[in-house]
Amino acid sequence: MPQRKGFIEMQFNWALILILGGAILLLALTISSRGESISEASTSISTANSMHHILANNALGYESTSSTSAKKSKITFECNQYSVEGVSKNIKDIILFSPNSINSGNILIAKFNWHFPYNAGNFLYLTSPEIRYIFIGDSEFARKAFQTTPANIKKDGYTNAQAVQNEGHKEARLIFFDNNPEIPSTIKNQEIKITAIKVIGNEQHGDLEFFNFEDDGFIPNGASKYIGMASLFGAVFSDDISRYKCNMEKAFLRLNAVSSVYFNKSNFILDEYGKNGNELCLGLYSNTTKLSDSLRLLSSAEFDEQKIDGLIIAANDVKKINEEANALSCATIY
Repeated sequence: MPQRKGFIEMQFNWALILILGGAILLLALTISSRGESISEASTSISTANSMHHILANNALGYESTSSTSAKKSKITFECNQYSVEGVSKNIKDIILFSPNSINSGNILIAKFNWHFPYNAGNFLYLTSPEIRYIFIGDSEFARKAFQTTPANIKKDGYTNAQAVQNEGHKEARLIFFDNNPEIPSTIKNQEIKITAIKVIGNEQHGDLEFFNFEDDGFIPNGASKYIGMASLFGAVFSDDISRYKCNMEKAFLRLNAVSSVYFNKSNFILDEYGKNGNELCLGLYSNTTKLSDSLRLLSSAEFDEQKIDGLIIAANDVKKINEEANALSCATIY
């Protein structure tokens, strides 16, 4: 009987050891898992903060960064914010064109000034080395657009779609000039994400049509317009038409503010010439009603496709009057 009792106690002790060991192991795994989660969250916060600093400084013109490196993270973009693994940052004051998402440790950044006709703000463009931009067209404008594309972007130019070579990229953005999009046979691959835009116009302005590649063909995804090369590149780097339009709306809000400053400046110049009797310059500013009307129009402009042509005329009028003022040694508008 004592032997039986000792045997039971031994079994109980082993059971207790197994239970305690399992609990300690579970606790260690829990702590380790929480540590990894905290570490991942910390990395995401650090990446989001670092990117926000770079974007804000580039938007203000303080930096001109061509790339930034960080731990590989998925970054998703909306018009007014971006998120790094759940950590979001507000960018409502930044005009930023990019794909819907980037999953890379290396982010490429480019920047252009948008002139309409004066500098109305910086446009930022984000992309990844894994995305290939393919310009397809045989016009002088197609070649100019290809050559103007920032040098750090992976890009190729072809006169026709079937000349395109497969270079093993995971994603391709096709930019067609004056031709309907067609899929190059060499990259017709289910593993390659393909989107496209069709461009009809010139350096100053033109029409855009966005396409997604689905079920063996390109499906139209909406139409819009561009104003200037900076705006065109906004469409090149945006694979979603709604975010392109949203950022152009932000651009026009910036244009409104800048135009209001120049409208007030032109009125101030007119008053000063009226006081000092400079008849030549007074005549330029007082007799040119186009200037006041055009600046007033640009001060309240919206990104409305139906009104773009009128806004372009207004911007050209302001530019012409500014050139005349400069030629006559009068105070310039901008």
